[in-house]
Amino acid sequence: MRTAYMLLGVVALATGALLGPPASAGQKPDTTGREDRGAVELDAIDEASGMVVSYRNPGLLWTHNDSGDAARLYAMDTSGKHLGTIRLADCVARDWEDIAIGPGPAVDGKPTWYLYAGDIGDNRAKRPVIQVQRLPEPDVSSLPRPFDLTLSADTIVLRYPDGSRDAESLMVDPNTQDIYIVSKREGEVRLYRAPSPHGLEEPNVLEFLYELPFSSAVAADVSNDGLHVVVKTYTAIHLWHAKANEDIAASLRRPFTLVPYIPEIQGEALAWSTTESGYYTLSEETMRLPAHLFFYPFNCSPEDHE
Repeated sequence: MRTAYMLLGVVALATGALLGPPASAGQKPDTTGREDRGAVELDAIDEASGMVVSYRNPGLLWTHNDSGDAARLYAMDTSGKHLGTIRLADCVARDWEDIAIGPGPAVDGKPTWYLYAGDIGDNRAKRPVIQVQRLPEPDVSSLPRPFDLTLSADTIVLRYPDGSRDAESLMVDPNTQDIYIVSKREGEVRLYRAPSPHGLEEPNVLEFLYELPFSSAVAADVSNDGLHVVVKTYTAIHLWHAKANEDIAASLRRPFTLVPYIPEIQGEALAWSTTESGYYTLSEETMRLPAHLFFYPFNCSPEDHE
């Protein structure tokens, strides 16, 4: 979503604040440990708004654009190289703002992980309902590159219990299959939950849980083991450590830790790595500069989960 943060980002870029100082500038080096994995190869990814690391395909990330694009997911590797596209049949992407990965209904009696595309953006808070598109994550490892698939998805319709909200942060709890949404625009953003199972016939009414002490949440993710939860704003990434088998609602009640992050122009995408070794960030393409994929190595101590 393009906002006044675009102007702030342009000013910051002009001063070298967002991408870090060049090595020859004689300034202090980047001490965050951030790794620039490369420019995003596919030009069509120009307003990246959500990102997750694949569960079934090692070394692959899924992303999508903000409003204005078709209902499609893009695959890239961990250096930004384009790998392929999934088009969702019979689906209109009104305002896709985030994507999550997590378990869902079993397929043929087997546990199955799904991609959840969150059509949850609502700039003016006017939508009576929002949607999440859910599809089993395909194994694309044997397909030619770049692949081009058309797949069907279930539509999960959600309704807030307390009026329409703008949101850009979506998570699926790996322990419970519950869907979580963090609102964006309040002075203290609001955490909502849609308990599993999710009906496909009637709207699922979200539960308001509690507020989080910051504003402008633009992305969220949870590690596959459920032990790390991250929520991103334009300027910071908040990390919570969970206990074993603890749900997201319980984890986010505790104090958070701010982890390393260099703000990007319109940075709205965040993904925790499958090995729990760090997290990826991705911003929109702006001013004819390609978006870059960044990785922040991060090691959690065992005592974080005691």
